[in-house]
Amino acid sequence: MPESSRAWFKWSQPTAKADTGTEQITLHIYDVIGADPFFGGVDVNDLVGQIEALADDTELAVRINSPGGSAWDGITLANAIIRHPGRTTTYVDGAAASAASLVALAGDKVVMSKYGQMMVHNARGGLMGTAEELIAAGKTLEKLNGSMAAFYADRAGGEVSDWARAMKRETWYTAAEAKDAGLATEIDESGKREEVEAAATAAITKVAAMFKYPGRQAAPAPSARADDGPEGGPVPKEEAAVATNKAVLDALGLPEDASDEDVIAKINEGKGSGEGAPPDGKPTEPDAAAVEAATKAAAAVGLTLVDPGTLATMRTNSELGAQAHAALETQRISAAVDAAISLGKIPPARKDHFVALMRADEVGTTKLLADIPPETAVPMTELGHSLDPVALAGSGGQGGEVTDLPAYKAWDL
Repeated sequence: MPESSRAWFKWSQPTAKADTGTEQITLHIYDVIGADPFFGGVDVNDLVGQIEALADDTELAVRINSPGGSAWDGITLANAIIRHPGRTTTYVDGAAASAASLVALAGDKVVMSKYGQMMVHNARGGLMGTAEELIAAGKTLEKLNGSMAAFYADRAGGEVSDWARAMKRETWYTAAEAKDAGLATEIDESGKREEVEAAATAAITKVAAMFKYPGRQAAPAPSARADDGPEGGPVPKEEAAVATNKAVLDALGLPEDASDEDVIAKINEGKGSGEGAPPDGKPTEPDAAAVEAATKAAAAVGLTLVDPGTLATMRTNSELGAQAHAALETQRISAAVDAAISLGKIPPARKDHFVALMRADEVGTTKLLADIPPETAVPMTELGHSLDPVALAGSGGQGGEVTDLPAYKAWDL
């Protein structure tokens, strides 16, 4: 069991503003939020008490790089920040995922690093019990998800049903996307990309096994599609079946949460009206003069006409080249992860997880693996062996040394 005293937050020394003398203090949350049976941690009520003890005019800054934690603790902490009478500003320095996004939205201003990430998703829970107990736990989670969706709607705007769908999909946001969605009020242009992304990756990795995507780079772009309902507001309804063939969705330029209706609409767009097609449906041969005129016109603007057969060949070769490149990238990334496994930095069972992280953020994951000391997960160093001959009790019916055996008479021991 983890130590319950794990400090998942820390305070900076308070300072006074030169112009007004108002005290400023900064709270850093750079870890998993709250007390947890797996991660440990100080009870959130301790931190709430410390916030409530601040003077009313104290300006509170909260700097966040956290993968989340307890949803209930996130809501509790967010409400404590909201209740503080003084000015409050939250800063997303790296990642504000899961419960950490609730804390981020508690500030009067929400400032997000331009390389930061934010994520919303449904709460998770684990329980062993009777069928009745599991059903009751499921209903509790549904109520908790509804509370969080209402919180996002209150703080960021929009409909509760839209945020409920975003949470169900597990939606990741870049800084620009978060601002467009109302999750951030300002984007911090300072900071180095590599440092922020490395910090976010380190935070996400701690509980990445609980996430659907290992960061924004691997997730589809957030969408704010609302189901149209009758006047007076949208009415939640059963979602359309989702098209699961990712290759088809990529080819059509659709997100992973696209429905079958989206796919059909996109295909129909590509069909066009069909006007101008020959009556028998067979393509007509182009007029030679027209081809020559078109070729000259294209050349005049620096373009080259390509016949359909050549174009098809070029496309095929391009696809083959892309497949070969993807295979080489897979080998290169797998080799980097295998190197970390060979040093005992990570267990072999986590290979697929770290390969996914490398695909999503190679710079940050490479730094993360480099910072893990060898043999952290698996001891690789030989514990020792002996070069001395072993005494053989009862050899040939008599005790003695291995050198006494005829089989080893030619050995130089």
